[in-house]
Amino acid sequence: MTHSATGAPDPDGAPAGAADRAGDGWDWAGLAALAAVRLGWPPAVFWAATPRELAAALALIAGAGSGGPARHPMGRAELRALIRRFPDR
Repeated sequence: MTHSATGAPDPDGAPAGAADRAGDGWDWAGLAALAAVRLGWPPAVFWAATPRELAAALALIAGAGSGGPARHPMGRAELRALIRRFPDR
């Protein structure tokens, strides 16, 4: 990867030519931000990942890796049931 203006190595930036993909229908800036915030990925890791790898990682944090889509937030009834099932000792 190189810095687009200087040609110098840029290990944390987008690969050379990434700006050329702006019209490909992908929100690269949004996906990079999502990967950074939700996955803790630095730019070099994001740009090295395939779309399938990114989708798999995001699915895991959304709960899809546990057998289904992300669940709704826990309600009072569910919390009370857990408290009864696992009381503090």
